[in-house]
Amino acid sequence: MLAPYLIHLALQALTPAQAVEISPVGTNGHVPAAVPVNIRYTTLKPTLADQVFHIDGQLHERRPPAGSQFGPQIFQYSEGIPNGDKRLLRICIDEDAADEACGYAEMRGGPPPAGVDVPELFSAADLSDHFQVLADCKPVCGYYSNVYYGDPEVSWVPERGDGLADGLRMDLYYSSAGGHLDAAAAPSTLVIYAHSAGSNKESLLTRGQSLLRYLLHVARSGSGVVVASVDFRHPLKQLANDLTPVSVADLSYAVQFARYHAAELNIDPENIFLVATSLGAGVAVHAGAREIASPSDPSPVRRVSSAVRGVIARDAQTSFSPHWFRSHFLEAPVAARYQRDLLDDEYRLIYGHAPAGVNPDSPQMELLYTGSAIDHKVTAQEYLSRTVDVVHLPNYGLAMEAQYRLYGIEDRIRVVERYSGNFSLDAARFVAAHRGNTN
Repeated sequence: MLAPYLIHLALQALTPAQAVEISPVGTNGHVPAAVPVNIRYTTLKPTLADQVFHIDGQLHERRPPAGSQFGPQIFQYSEGIPNGDKRLLRICIDEDAADEACGYAEMRGGPPPAGVDVPELFSAADLSDHFQVLADCKPVCGYYSNVYYGDPEVSWVPERGDGLADGLRMDLYYSSAGGHLDAAAAPSTLVIYAHSAGSNKESLLTRGQSLLRYLLHVARSGSGVVVASVDFRHPLKQLANDLTPVSVADLSYAVQFARYHAAELNIDPENIFLVATSLGAGVAVHAGAREIASPSDPSPVRRVSSAVRGVIARDAQTSFSPHWFRSHFLEAPVAARYQRDLLDDEYRLIYGHAPAGVNPDSPQMELLYTGSAIDHKVTAQEYLSRTVDVVHLPNYGLAMEAQYRLYGIEDRIRVVERYSGNFSLDAARFVAAHRGNTN
């Protein structure tokens, strides 16, 4: 149960007039070569318009409506895709109307790229080398520092300036006495924490002490808890020369690492949660919405599921696509100014778009926003005066809620505006309420 001070979103909040969302296709966009492909998609609102299917810009099929249609549907691309080739699928409704809506997916024939950002070999026997003692026991007496969950040769802080890679690292906090891993104890619930912009994983030892303390106290209601505080790359600021992000999946990599090494870390692989704020919140929602397991990958870590049991996030940006946000929430003069240093991303395929990842198995999700939802497109005056925070709008959460509703799983998501509660306490309550059998 949420605390009574949480105020739910207003019914008149601005939402897309219509939307088509194509679910992630195959394994990270790759499908078996030269065989028919079933593509799942949703239409947000009922429509009597034709549905139009384009492949690489060419009309492939026009499907007249069989009554008013909306919700989950399937399109089969029966021709298949030759190995190494790619196809751009566009599905549109209301094509000739002012409120035309389209969804996009890029499909490639053949296996996906292998071994992306994989970690070095790991053994729990090496954990003792990472243990740090905190003499004052505030907020813990010890923890495991700088455990690599991904490639140690990449950097999540390119502005560091010394040319040295930070690597994809996490700090591990165990609820057991002294903070040590207790291999004889029952497997623990794992909570992965993703920090806000300008912060780092060590923030749980400073301004995040309250959050760490509350999360570890969840162990009092059953089996133990492990909190993994991670550093990760920014999907909109750490870009390659072509302005595409160097990674959008670091939190999913952390989940895969923990699940693959669950026995060694004494973690329950069925009880993994994501807790996050601001930048980390957006990245966490995307990780919770999309499965990245690649069964044929040569790295055994990349073969395991990245699914989580639940996500609680404060001020989450559920879509990083500039075009999507401009077209639905900004007046034209503002849209021309918004994120001009990024690619337009009309197809919502580059920076991340979590609503497209929602499916019948999507996790429990609680999205808390400190601001108020808007009921109109943001004006130039509101944008320039910053009276509207366009990065953390509750309307982002509504887009996720709408997709959950289409799949009939709206009981798994809660979106709240004007949140002024204790996030540390609410995050702990969320984990305690939704973790599975912990006896």
